[in-house]
Amino acid sequence: MYDKTNTGLKSRALLYGGIYYLQLIVTHLPRTCLDDITRREYTVGYSSVPPAQEAVMALKQFTMNDFFNETGELVKANWMKSLIAGAVVFLPSAALYLISFRWLFGSLGAFMERIQAKSDTNEILEAFLMIAAPYALLFAAAFLFAITSYIMYAFTMRLSFDTIRKTRSSVGEVITGTLSLIPRMTGQSVIIGSLFFVGILLFYGLLLGGIFFMAARDGMHGAGIIFFILGCIVWFMAFLGFVLWLSLKSSFALPAIVYDRTLGAFESLGRSFALVRGSFWRTLGLTLLVSIILGFAVGILSGPVIFILILPGYIELIKSILAGTNDYMKTFPSLFANLAWGIGASMYIQSVAMAVVYPAFQSLLFVDLTARASKKRKAA
Repeated sequence: MYDKTNTGLKSRALLYGGIYYLQLIVTHLPRTCLDDITRREYTVGYSSVPPAQEAVMALKQFTMNDFFNETGELVKANWMKSLIAGAVVFLPSAALYLISFRWLFGSLGAFMERIQAKSDTNEILEAFLMIAAPYALLFAAAFLFAITSYIMYAFTMRLSFDTIRKTRSSVGEVITGTLSLIPRMTGQSVIIGSLFFVGILLFYGLLLGGIFFMAARDGMHGAGIIFFILGCIVWFMAFLGFVLWLSLKSSFALPAIVYDRTLGAFESLGRSFALVRGSFWRTLGLTLLVSIILGFAVGILSGPVIFILILPGYIELIKSILAGTNDYMKTFPSLFANLAWGIGASMYIQSVAMAVVYPAFQSLLFVDLTARASKKRKAA
């Protein structure tokens, strides 16, 4: 016989187990790794470096001026290696983005042409369904881009840490060391992705629960709607806060395993959480400031390229409109094709440029936070 009571107990047990799992990650694990920060000497041993020759990195706290100066020095020392590696690593994902965008925009152009030609419903529906395939390819391009970005950032961080330690490694050693971290980087991605997934489920679950509750109580009118909208806004802001908090708290997991190859996925995440604790707003401010500056600089770099690539399509569209004909929609496939080239080239340039500079800054910020955590521990 179906036992509702037993099923309810099992459901609650699973729920409490999930909550305990999240609590372990958010509270206990970072504290454990915070204790570990000052117990270890932060010697980083790679397979190509004998233990007797390991270099100990001098921990240092940086001012804002130091961050900009030292980041410039790291980029100056490693820009050629990072640039060449980034140009090679990001090329497949950029090409896949270009193909998917051209396919997608071509399908959109055909769809709009059939609407203008007043085709029958079946032809319009067929053109609309053609859009689904390029979206799948676009998802694959995004997935490949995420993987290559992670690997490329680890590569540049390894170069940066070697420069800070004043040690030298060949490009082959850096590549080998970076590729050996892929299993742990994958573990980090799975754990962080799971936490984001739980947050998304809670967000949409409570949102839908609120909608059903209001509908059941017949409160979807008057003041009930106003309170519901305000509640949705507050809940959405809370969700954005959770996303920002988790993104920042976990952002130093990658530098942690590049810096210390003995760490696993859970340990590196715990260390990242521990380092940000007590320096959250300072870390957030520095990260936003550098991201805005880099985004502006990269936009200036990629803007002219996008403009040159999409200009012919816009010229053709303007000529068709000025001619006074109703065939301007026929220029859309050409316009969309040029737009695809612009988007693909822009993403490629921005990805390579960011991979040269941002991981260097993040490496310095990791050293700074580690020094501050060690100082706090010693003072305690």
